[in-house]
Amino acid sequence: LLTALDVGSTKVSCLIGRVQGDNDIQIIRSGLRPSKGVRGGAIVDMEETVGAISAALDQAEGMAGEKVEDVIVNLSAGNPRSQVIAANISVNGSGILESHIEKILHKASNSIDLGERQLVHAFPACYSVDDSVGVSAPVGMFGDNLNVALHVMDTNPGPVRNLINCVARAHLNPSTIVMSPYASGLASLVDDEMELGAACIDIGGGTTGVSVFAGGAMIYAD
Repeated sequence: LLTALDVGSTKVSCLIGRVQGDNDIQIIRSGLRPSKGVRGGAIVDMEETVGAISAALDQAEGMAGEKVEDVIVNLSAGNPRSQVIAANISVNGSGILESHIEKILHKASNSIDLGERQLVHAFPACYSVDDSVGVSAPVGMFGDNLNVALHVMDTNPGPVRNLINCVARAHLNPSTIVMSPYASGLASLVDDEMELGAACIDIGGGTTGVSVFAGGAMIYAD
């Protein structure tokens, strides 16, 4: 089972899905309750938020006949920041190996300067091999230089801690935190739109999220 929890400014929704076949997910039950403890995506009343999470979860569990422990949770608050970090390494004309990918991602990761902020996402938006830009799978290609654009999203840590605290008080384990614009884009756009380039605008009750996709990956969010 996979369970997603959306803690929004006007509602808390819970989806329980079962993974089938080639990673297809069948939604088996859902729960929906009004949210009074969240304003502008940020938690302002812990008790109200915990109560809404518990109520939405109880509704979904009761209909599904399943007990949930781990949840994937969205995050809309914390003044999220989106940035792209570039890195390159020399491969000296040889075929690119998995070890080269690990090396360049490690180099890019070491360039991330979070300060006092908290990392939420870091993934390669695209690779390039010499003059070939927009490479999605460079392993096996030949060239002199391998480049990567690493998309990084971070946020202020306070809202993350508040969210995790509320979820934990509802007797759940927040296994994964996902920025809301990223989740909206993955849910709404089809593969062709992500590849050719598209923006997803999610107008919510308290916040509006924007995510931009190109080359099959998210390259900006706010």
